[in-house]
Amino acid sequence: GGNLGILSLNDTGSKSKDLSVLHAHSEFITDFDFCPYDDEILATGSQDHHIKLWRITENTLNSNVPSNPEVDILASNKVEVIKFHPQADCIVSAVEGSAIHLYDINKSQSVFADSSHEDIVQSISWRHSGDILASTGRDKKLRLWDPRDPSNNQVADSHSNNRDSRVVWLGDTEQLLTTGFGSGREREVLLRDVRKLHEPVASYSGDSSLGVYIPLFDPDTNMLFLIAKADTALSFWEVLDHAPFLQEATKYLGEVQAKGAALVPKRALEVMDGEVNRILLLGQNCIVPISFQVPRKSYRDFHADLFPDTFAPEPSLTASQWLAGEKSKVTKVSLMPSKTGKSLIKTNHHLGSGPKKEILNSSVVEDSVSSELNKISVSNEAEAETETEKTDSKKPSKPQPARKPSPPIKPKPANIESKVTKSSPVLTPKYVDHVKHAFNNKETPAEPPKKSPAVKRSTRTFGMRVSKFRHLNGNIFPKEFHISDLPTLTRTVPGESNGFDANEKRVAVPIGAAGNFLAILELSNSGRSAAAADMPGLLTSATVMDFCWDPFDSSRIAVACDTGDVQIWNIPEGGLQQKIEEPSICFKAHSEKASVVKFHPCASDIIATSSSDLTIRVWDLTSQEEKFCLQGHSDQILNFAWSPDGQFIATVSKDQKVRIFDPRNSSEPIKEGPGPQGTRGARIVWVLNSAYLAVTGFSNSPTDKGMSSMKKLLSETALSGLGIEKFGLYLSKYSHGSSKYSHGIQNNSSELESLIRTTDTGAKLGSRKD
Repeated sequence: GGNLGILSLNDTGSKSKDLSVLHAHSEFITDFDFCPYDDEILATGSQDHHIKLWRITENTLNSNVPSNPEVDILASNKVEVIKFHPQADCIVSAVEGSAIHLYDINKSQSVFADSSHEDIVQSISWRHSGDILASTGRDKKLRLWDPRDPSNNQVADSHSNNRDSRVVWLGDTEQLLTTGFGSGREREVLLRDVRKLHEPVASYSGDSSLGVYIPLFDPDTNMLFLIAKADTALSFWEVLDHAPFLQEATKYLGEVQAKGAALVPKRALEVMDGEVNRILLLGQNCIVPISFQVPRKSYRDFHADLFPDTFAPEPSLTASQWLAGEKSKVTKVSLMPSKTGKSLIKTNHHLGSGPKKEILNSSVVEDSVSSELNKISVSNEAEAETETEKTDSKKPSKPQPARKPSPPIKPKPANIESKVTKSSPVLTPKYVDHVKHAFNNKETPAEPPKKSPAVKRSTRTFGMRVSKFRHLNGNIFPKEFHISDLPTLTRTVPGESNGFDANEKRVAVPIGAAGNFLAILELSNSGRSAAAADMPGLLTSATVMDFCWDPFDSSRIAVACDTGDVQIWNIPEGGLQQKIEEPSICFKAHSEKASVVKFHPCASDIIATSSSDLTIRVWDLTSQEEKFCLQGHSDQILNFAWSPDGQFIATVSKDQKVRIFDPRNSSEPIKEGPGPQGTRGARIVWVLNSAYLAVTGFSNSPTDKGMSSMKKLLSETALSGLGIEKFGLYLSKYSHGSSKYSHGIQNNSSELESLIRTTDTGAKLGSRKD
């Protein structure tokens, strides 16, 4: 427990025998932190009451020879948390029980101590300007400390559960973020503004788990990463300057259970590959890097819009200056390799020496370098003129040969392949635009890169718009989220039904058990399912034909039966514990078997049912009365769908027709056109703001006819009287093999674009921008 393994950031492969070990303390190491202004200095805290500073050099990495600490401070209690001051040289903050201490490590003495917390302090974080320290503790309080002026101290109620908490300051802003647990043991994230500390600006409540979220924040891009111990999912959030302030962007799903996580400094990223952040995930016996990269057509030039100047690895004050009340000016440095070279790596800092005399701001450095170059060029020209005058006075002038022209430089190709790997999360163009907007609002915008001669890239889009989801991957959730070992499913569900339905809390699936059984499973209860005899669900007494969850009530489900009845069931709070036999509502909907049932998307207590009697009926559940009866089908109705606004119903039937109904105005279809040629089954759905219909079905041919057989159903002005600008139907067919096609639909085109082909072994999602 008193040892640390030391690895180089670029190390890969097995390290079981070659791992360098730092024998740091005699008891368990509780926390450690790298120095922000020297990449070789590491501070460690331990239960042995010691704070030590180590210099990790290449010799340390190549051997296990015991080394002595540069600084060894004896604390008054067990050290729980340790953090370097972001601006003051030789100031280290440490948590010792319920007390917070600031140590001047150059003098090995405490310069500040406070025990205002009534219980153990769990986390601390400095604002990057170094003037205020934030802390959270087991006393359920969030405190702000100004060690130099206690009148600026603040306190507010934090998370209601004191199991654990974390706090992180969002760069050099007035905002900070805390993670912890709510009263129901659910994980919480709270965003606060220090000017109104008592009221969170935004909040998020997640699932129940034993591990608190570890917040990792990048102030340059406002990217927030959340992961907890024992989790396999890493969440990426955006911190916005407007509502909703916190917005989840994507989630990385891995296979390694996290034991810890760290954010790699911006100075170590592959900026010429578009890498904006990298997370190191610590597993049981491995370290997994997760790279976040922005896709670009070319990585030849430095993309300044993605990489603004970052905080410089240099202190701005000495410890005595900071304690005297001087304010520090946060310096920044450019990440452009042509400007910095190897200067981003900082080593050999002498503790207590304070800031260097030169300013690290990239623009100032560039100006000073250019002025020096101008001076040198002027002096060289003067010397050259003097030498020329001397030479001319001694020798007669002779004609000088003309300078040979240099060979022309061939322009380098502009399109250089990206090094982005398939496993790396990719940031969407929407997020890139947000980053651009955030950077443009800063006081010192990044300079645009210089244009280099390049061959003009020829376009190959042929007038087609590229999908904004072209980099989106579909991933299967880890096995701990699966519901497995289900009993045998029933074989009596007809082809008109999807045979499966889910909402945000539950899933319904028909099981081949006695009594016509529809199982109701809670999504929160993942894992191995119970046997059919012990599984909770609905005993419908009649054969289940179709079922559908109420979109306005996650505890209500409608079931259509072969007797023509429609049953409405209410699931109690917390889910079913056993089988139930009596529905809340049961009424006769059709004289023949009901085949499809669907709730109205906008109005509560309204459903529509289709039947073998070739009608669709609309029902009011409060009075159980039929309101409308839609007719006009000459063969079996295969499927129907409400429009998103609930005004129309679209149907596809076995007579190879697609029909549009306006139930409140006519019982007959207001428009119809050709549908799928096959009769094995079909599905229909409204897309693109109800301007188009997407239909899937079968063709009469035993082979797939391909995309050229897709046809438009109706003219663009067919429904202009209904306020719909354009209307059409696109048909994607199933092949007779195991592969299907996922298509994108564009409302200003008469063509379907096949975006991504999906097979049984994997899935990717594709769409087109409407």
